[in-house]
Amino acid sequence: MSESSVMLIGPGSIGGIVSWALSKAGMNVILKVKNDEQRRHLLDNGLLIEFFGEKKEKFHDFRVVTSWDELEVIPKWVFVTLKIPDLLKEIKILGKHVSPSNRVVYFQNGVLEDYLPKAFFSRGMRSGRVICWWSARMVDFGRISYVWDGETHVGPYNGDEFSEDDQNELMEMLQFVSTSIRWFNDIKTSELAKTIFNAALNGLTYLTGLQLGDLLSTEEGRVAFEGIISEGVMLSEKLGIALPKIKRMSLSDFSPNRRGIIPSLKKKVYLKAVRRIGKNMISSARISYLRGRSSEIPWLNGYIVRKGKELGLETPWNDKIMEYHDQIESRRLEPSPNRLAELHDAVLAVKE
Repeated sequence: MSESSVMLIGPGSIGGIVSWALSKAGMNVILKVKNDEQRRHLLDNGLLIEFFGEKKEKFHDFRVVTSWDELEVIPKWVFVTLKIPDLLKEIKILGKHVSPSNRVVYFQNGVLEDYLPKAFFSRGMRSGRVICWWSARMVDFGRISYVWDGETHVGPYNGDEFSEDDQNELMEMLQFVSTSIRWFNDIKTSELAKTIFNAALNGLTYLTGLQLGDLLSTEEGRVAFEGIISEGVMLSEKLGIALPKIKRMSLSDFSPNRRGIIPSLKKKVYLKAVRRIGKNMISSARISYLRGRSSEIPWLNGYIVRKGKELGLETPWNDKIMEYHDQIESRRLEPSPNRLAELHDAVLAVKE
């Protein structure tokens, strides 16, 4: 197998664009999919990327496998773009095949370190994380729509250190993802910021069935969105983590400790921008619900709740999201726009 081969597990909305970018960078891409039906579809039709509804690119330059046993050698770089519930199943298999010579890079939403098997890292394998501050959705399998542009944050994960050669190699491979790329020597700052944002996005859209733009057009939606984020920001302060700026905006402005006209104006500008971006945005948690699959909310809102309890931080917004989530995922309750007013009133009643 060529030294320039890379493997990507899970060519969904993010994985499809990443595999296209890897191919553009001159890599021999190997895609791992779930079954033979997906394999045949990709081999027959290729991957179609639609950039902002205008530019379209289709590519077929990849190999497709459904099992690790089809590989004679595991490539040095393995990119994983599965949702966390699927990742936790795949990682057990992955852990049997990787070695200290491998580099595994994760694209998942949510904080992973408390959930990945410790034995997986004890083998000396290097790991990294890519935090995508941009949005894409899979229209059909193999057809991906790139919805919104932003930034891409890259860095080592789980306390690992990448050599300068590894860093340069990874950044070079990702140069075609169509966003500005920032390297973080400690990716956890950006990871926590994305977890906080996604807790608000996924928690509320999962609960209500509304798109983000519609949700933020209501007073209850804006209050709930701000409430979920502010609890996450308070958690970051408790952890001593300074959240990074994304295009000159920082979630830190949602801290209850920041008062005054300027933070208030920044929050309004931020919410206005998010409402515009979220006009056609369907969250991954909402998609998981529609497909009858487990969502990532326990690793988003659930993370804020668990860490909050450890640190003595009250998180009524995220507590209530998790309460609703457990009822919806068990099909005892259905998502509804009415859930938003219920959430709003329930949390405010607790606060009073």
